[in-house]
Amino acid sequence: MDYQNGITVVFLQRDKMKIATFGCSWTHGTWPDNFSWAYELAKLDSTLYIDDYSKGGTSLDWSISQLLKTKNTTYDYKIIQITAPYRFTFAHNSIDYQKFRWQRRSNCITYSDDIHNEFILFNNGPSNQNDENYWWKQKEIDTLSRIIYSCIDEEYMDLQWLNNIKFAQTHCNLILFHFEEHCQKANIDGSMSSERIIGNDFNDHCIDDGYHLDESGSKKIAEWIYKRIK
Repeated sequence: MDYQNGITVVFLQRDKMKIATFGCSWTHGTWPDNFSWAYELAKLDSTLYIDDYSKGGTSLDWSISQLLKTKNTTYDYKIIQITAPYRFTFAHNSIDYQKFRWQRRSNCITYSDDIHNEFILFNNGPSNQNDENYWWKQKEIDTLSRIIYSCIDEEYMDLQWLNNIKFAQTHCNLILFHFEEHCQKANIDGSMSSERIIGNDFNDHCIDDGYHLDESGSKKIAEWIYKRIK
């Protein structure tokens, strides 16, 4: 409210739609460009406010833990992109997640790349860590990785993965997959895959062997989501 020449002028601000997003690097993007459909969604409409809780290399268990951390926060939409099975994420119990929140743009907050040093990530193998900043040495991580993946029960892990997806379904408005194969495997009503959204050009939008999308591909996903939520 402002006063000009004795006349009351009221400035009306449009309410923002609050959206929380969850996932791995298929949502968050990868260094150095961090192409991200969550970020592209924020760019499409300034009246959207995006809280992106995704992080590259993380497991579905970790995405669910982030989802649980938002249970007392009101969002208009919660969108989770399901990562691949057989991933494990170990986060130090002293981690201060708020410390790593990064205001990427005025209506989009995500995790900074610095948070990577707080995790041990297993994505069908060990991740590379900086011994100088880490609470385990790389040699120990490599050893643990070999033990985990030599003992893994894929049938059990598939069941756990599917049960996590069913839990996410009861707490999220939209379930998104990256690969159509994973979407078909989960068989969740109303779910969609990035691969199906983009269509035959999917591989053309992938920038590496991890099938991360380029800026144009990320924008296509964001546009599909935008039409759905509006």
